Amino acid sequence: MLTFSGFTDQDFDVFAIPTLEGRMEGIKTGPRLMLEALGQALSNPLAKLTGHPLYPITAKHARRKVNPPKDTWVAWSANKRGYKMLPHFQVGLWQSHAFIQAGVIYEARGRAEFARALLTNLDSIRAAIPDHYRWLEDYTNPVGIRHVEMTQVDFQRIADRLINRKEADCMVGLSVDRADVVRLGPSFADTTLEVMRRLLPIYQLATAAVPA
Repeated sequence: MLTFSGFTDQDFDVFAIPTLEGRMEGIKTGPRLMLEALGQALSNPLAKLTGHPLYPITAKHARRKVNPPKDTWVAWSANKRGYKMLPHFQVGLWQSHAFIQAGVIYEARGRAEFARALLTNLDSIRAAIPDHYRWLEDYTNPVGIRHVEMTQVDFQRIADRLINRKEADCMVGLSVDRADVVRLGPSFADTTLEVMRRLLPIYQLATAAVPA
C-alpha cells in the first residue's frame, strides 16, 4: 500500500499535457497514486469523524473519449460502489490548486430534503463554515462564492436549484494554492482532515436527508 507523501509540482503539471492520451497517462502515473494513498490514509479517521464507514473511490475518467480531464480527485462515501448518489467528501487537483470539499452533486438522493434542511438550519451553518471557504453550485466550476459573501438570496437560489433542477450541485470547501499544497507535503493530509471536520455539519445535514 502506498504511503501518502504529498503532491508535487509534477502532479499539477499533468493538466498542461494537451492530448487526452498523454494527460490520462500523466494522471495515472502521477496524482492518482497519491490520491489513492490519501484515500486509504483518511478512511479510518473519516469513519471516526462521521460515525460510519467511508470508502475511497478515485476518479478513473473512463468515459473520456475526446477532452482531457481538467481535474482529478478521490471521494469518500458510505457506498463502496460509488459516491455520486450520496453525500460525500472529496479532494482533488486542478492545475492551479487543490480542493477539499463536501456536499452533494446532481445524482445524489435526497437533494430536495437537504436543500430544505439547509435553509432551516442556515444560522448554524453560517456559524460553522469558515469565511474563506467556498460554495459551488456547479462542481465542475471551481470558482464558487466565498462563504462570507453568501447572502440569503444565494442560499435560496442554491436550495431552489437542488429542489427543481436535475443538474444542480451543492459542494462546500476550501481551495489551496498548488504552491501551498506542495509545501505542505505529507501534512496536506492533516490539513484535509481538519477541513473535513469543519465541513462535518454539511455532510451530516446531507446524510440525514437521504431516504432510508
